[in-house]
Amino acid sequence: MGVLLKSVTATLTQGLSQTPQPNLQLTDAQGNVFAWAHGANAAQVASTTVVYSWLPGVGNPTAVIGSLANCYAASMLPLATECFLPNGVVVGTKTIGIGANSQWGRSFCTAAVV
Repeated sequence: MGVLLKSVTATLTQGLSQTPQPNLQLTDAQGNVFAWAHGANAAQVASTTVVYSWLPGVGNPTAVIGSLANCYAASMLPLATECFLPNGVVVGTKTIGIGANSQWGRSFCTAAVV
């Protein structure tokens, strides 16, 4: 038994100076990383809020698109179009360049128990 992960969406609010580049990270019950995917094809610009989405079949990560008030990026889930997760897997983020003024906000996953 496990979970079929269908999508992950999370919001990152960026401070004045850092330029983070978020990645979706899947770890097993022991904390070992077994899959990850970039959130965008470049770092997030300072003083922005971006909604990142990881979806099946999107392909390569997109650039962060939109104005300073309304940005988004999309990327493919790390394990192809169907992302089956056995029990004990943790879905999280690993954010390169994150700083004290960066803050992850609301996030959610869509999944089916199989």
